[in-house]
Amino acid sequence: CGAFPHQEYVVFSSNIVYGNSMAGGGFHVRGGMIGGTHLVRGSNRAGFNKTRILSMIAPNRPDIAILDFGDSVVGPGIIDTHVHMNEPGGVRAGWETMAGATAAAARGGVTMVVDMPLNSDPVTVSARDVKEKLKIAKHQHVQVGVWGGLVPENAHRPRALRGMVRAGALGFKAFMIDSGVDSFGRVDADDLRAALPVIRDLNVPLLLHAELEVTPEKEDKESSPPATSYAAWLEARPAAMELRAVETIIDLLKELPQATKSSLNFRVHVVHASSAAVVDLINRHRDLPITVETCPQYLMFASEDVPDEATEYKCAPAIRDRRNNDALVTAVRDGRVDGVASDHSPSPPSMKTGDFLDSWGGISGIQYTLPAVWESLVASEADDANDANDANDINDINDIKDRDIIAVHRALSDFPSRLLGVHHLKGRIADGYHADFVVWDPKAAYDAPCAQTQTLTP
Repeated sequence: CGAFPHQEYVVFSSNIVYGNSMAGGGFHVRGGMIGGTHLVRGSNRAGFNKTRILSMIAPNRPDIAILDFGDSVVGPGIIDTHVHMNEPGGVRAGWETMAGATAAAARGGVTMVVDMPLNSDPVTVSARDVKEKLKIAKHQHVQVGVWGGLVPENAHRPRALRGMVRAGALGFKAFMIDSGVDSFGRVDADDLRAALPVIRDLNVPLLLHAELEVTPEKEDKESSPPATSYAAWLEARPAAMELRAVETIIDLLKELPQATKSSLNFRVHVVHASSAAVVDLINRHRDLPITVETCPQYLMFASEDVPDEATEYKCAPAIRDRRNNDALVTAVRDGRVDGVASDHSPSPPSMKTGDFLDSWGGISGIQYTLPAVWESLVASEADDANDANDANDINDINDIKDRDIIAVHRALSDFPSRLLGVHHLKGRIADGYHADFVVWDPKAAYDAPCAQTQTLTP
């Protein structure tokens, strides 16, 4: 709503994402809230009568501002629950700021972000840290939420965990492997076993970076690929590490007493899964409170295509092969992957050295999440049809499958709102919801020049 110079207006489109369907029609926005909708579903959704709808949702208002987006998609705003910003900055000054990241978010149709707890100084592991970060989060380009950090020092202190939630943390984030930040330690099974009942009773999610060390398949280091080759990073972070960690999580959840009605928003949420086998494993245990996300880089890129020394592709877990990534795209489309988040984690260029074992692991991508996910789905459809040229020359939005548009917003809008416990206010276009929405054209390619990229660091 804040992107428009009007406090009150009516939006029209023949392609409005309405829950699990597409509709044509309009909705009335006043004071940042959706106050009235009239939508037509089915094959005749493009033929709605604007004059009639206007008289129903904004009667006797001939002067009201009208935003007619034609056949562009109007969907609920994107909620990115996995963003790394560096404020308070301290020794990390000069890295990504909230201002830079939220400007990029707004440009990419993201209306809310949630900041991870480990890139600030100090790290966000106490109620005081949460309050300090939320002060900075005010008056940014989009709404900013905060995750609290779960580390060995607070995992056994229920009062500390409760204090962070009371201070405004939306839940917790923990690492099962070295985080890369000395002051943000990894948790082990005993730490998780102590913290899970407290987090469940707080009715908030626990986000986990799920990788655990495994015995290397090769013991002869002399035969390992050079560090300038992406194969070296794949060898260092095999999919088996993700699987072992998720198996551990599942075992811990089986020990945990069942959630009650007062803790229905509690879940363990596995972030940035890069292995399709992990998605399959989680979906075999949907009786447990566990969900999973992936990231655009795991849908778009393939390990076999990464050039030597191209450490801009380095992230953790590692990008895997094309066959694996195609399976992830399918899982996003059919809902077996719950959500997609950017894992936006840029660094100064000097931290990308050309050595995959030494370089910073993180990708700058929040501005491109929506087009990247959409292009991945479209490319997959083209491959399935063995007709890529036709798929790339779509001239009519009705030729684009509604299910893919719906899948995009289910993963980028609806599920994240549920993860955060704000699904009664965000993630849908409906009466009584925040007027957070994004307008996009599925027929248009998105190629923002570097000068238009809003992040502080690449």
